[in-house]
Amino acid sequence: MDKSQIRKQYKSLREGLSKTQIENRSISIANRCLELPIWNKQIMHIFLSIENQKEVLIQKLYVSKNQRISFEELLAEKPEKILAIFNFLAVLELLQLKKIILHLGEGFNNFWMEPKMSSP
Repeated sequence: MDKSQIRKQYKSLREGLSKTQIENRSISIANRCLELPIWNKQIMHIFLSIENQKEVLIQKLYVSKNQRISFEELLAEKPEKILAIFNFLAVLELLQLKKIILHLGEGFNNFWMEPKMSSP
């Protein structure tokens, strides 16, 4: 039996069920899925390039209250490790491109960014 035949068979079986039976079975399937040992895992699909993250950071700087953001604020906003890495790499590239200025504070991750204003 191939895939299309299996689909037809189960589609006809489903058509023989009442709406209440379908709902009850759907809930039963959902409850069984909740019992699977997969819910303590964290899986992320990142569709964000460092190039895009640089644009996001620059935009945040220009719309922020004082055109200044601390790295800790960025980490607090999205604390996932992979996003912290993307943000840090974007900051390094923006520094290299001379698009931002960093102000260092004391301690770990204690620095602020602001856009570098172009000279006329």
